[in-house]
Amino acid sequence: MNIEPPKLDNLSLAAWPAGEKVSCLAWAGWAVLTPSTWRPLGISGGRKKGTLLVGDGRQAVAQFKWLWIKRKKFDPARWIKRRLRRVAQKQYRKQASAAVGVGDFQRLAWLGAGQLKRASRSQTAIWYGYSQAAKLLLEVVINAGAGDDVVRTLRKEVIASLRACPANGPTLWSVFDTSFVSPAGFDVRKKRINLGDVAMEFVSRSRTIIARQVYPAELALQRRGMDKWLSDCPFPQKRRFKAVGEVRDVNVDTLTIPATARCRVGQRRFPFPLRFVCRRHSAAGVVEETGIGRLLMAEYNWPFRRGGSADSGLDVVSWSLGQMNWSSRNVGRKAGKR
Repeated sequence: MNIEPPKLDNLSLAAWPAGEKVSCLAWAGWAVLTPSTWRPLGISGGRKKGTLLVGDGRQAVAQFKWLWIKRKKFDPARWIKRRLRRVAQKQYRKQASAAVGVGDFQRLAWLGAGQLKRASRSQTAIWYGYSQAAKLLLEVVINAGAGDDVVRTLRKEVIASLRACPANGPTLWSVFDTSFVSPAGFDVRKKRINLGDVAMEFVSRSRTIIARQVYPAELALQRRGMDKWLSDCPFPQKRRFKAVGEVRDVNVDTLTIPATARCRVGQRRFPFPLRFVCRRHSAAGVVEETGIGRLLMAEYNWPFRRGGSADSGLDVVSWSLGQMNWSSRNVGRKAGKR
């Protein structure tokens, strides 16, 4: 599998006050910086479309909605004109549709509180944007009733930091200060997001990558050893793992502190009598990132080929492990320079 390096250096802290703690929130091709106290309250959908609700610990402050555009010829100006006819009061449509560039996005429209048709949404503001490189439409619904400070932070700092991943490149994912990267063509199929244990399964046709982080590592290793974590899958699997060879060590040089991962290779097969039907090569690895005290795990499964070797999947496993926690490395490094 051809693996390209992800685009990691495009998040900007320029709009944020010096010294303010921020965290990265990234999902389905878009990324944004938020105050460190904000957390996702609910996530639905995948790479093509979905919603993500964000709160500040007291209330919901914003909802991000995205839609991946498949059409080659897409006119965002025409789309927003139709959209404003549906949601905006007539006298505000023209001034709302002034296009302004915001990071990798072009702002298509801004509707302030009281400019929507529905009276029930008088305390709601909406920002619309489109990224040509990512072919992504983004709608940010802001709870204007959350207070002037929250709305100001969203407009001048959060939205100003919006970035997008190219449509044909790797996708960045980040929640609860835990981040992953999926190769081009992979979409999220399953997720388990808990404080201390975050896992995601990415799929591209018959290939899957399972990425997981458990923290703190010291407590996790008290529960079970590295090899036990290596065999622990966060999502139920119909195919059972059959090892080929012994567990081995593989260097991962892209972590904060380079480390050695414990890796295994083999096959995933259905139970007897279907063990030779739709087999999968399988490679997995686990490593402790001592710089931030986390256990990082990755497993790659792909269609079985006679004469093929599961060792080739270790490159994907090593890449997946090395790209985890990109947000803490990049955002933290930029914040330190300010």
